[in-house]
Amino acid sequence: MKKETLWLILLPFLTLGLGIIWGEYFGLFRAGQAVVSCEVQKQLIPVSPMVMDSYYDEEKWVLTLKVVNPGSMPVELVSKSVMLKPAQSNIPEIAMVEIPLGIVLNGWDEVVINMQISAEAKGKFKVGDVLLSTITYRLPVSRDLYSVVHMFTKSTDTNESGMVKSQNQSNETIKQAYEEKVKNTK
Repeated sequence: MKKETLWLILLPFLTLGLGIIWGEYFGLFRAGQAVVSCEVQKQLIPVSPMVMDSYYDEEKWVLTLKVVNPGSMPVELVSKSVMLKPAQSNIPEIAMVEIPLGIVLNGWDEVVINMQISAEAKGKFKVGDVLLSTITYRLPVSRDLYSVVHMFTKSTDTNESGMVKSQNQSNETIKQAYEEKVKNTK
């Protein structure tokens, strides 16, 4: 076989080999950049605060909410409001709105918020009634206000300290996963 013919046969294979090497190098390089970019962006994605637990103290007329920030970005809890809606009616009986909070909730942090129910609600909060609590918050990347609404439905169950539990408690699995994540990040 002539030398020129051998080169003509080997040239496509050499070109193919160089193309594969270059493609793999730049493909892996760009994939690495994409992964790093996703990790950085993941830390900047705003997350809504979540109500993980709630109890109602019948003696003090206080609704207690355990609020957590499941993301890494801090959120400012601006205000809270609460409304009592009887089970047999669509019209709220008692409402207290826009009570200032001014709490900065850092990433993976939690805070307990007490909502004092007015004295006129005494005796009106019965099994099946709903307390709608709203927490208004602001993210550091926006001037907009957002809100989280938690629905507390009165049940007959009480915990060890005599506080009334909600019929719609947060999922135990979510609470355990959150507590595990907090433990691992500290």
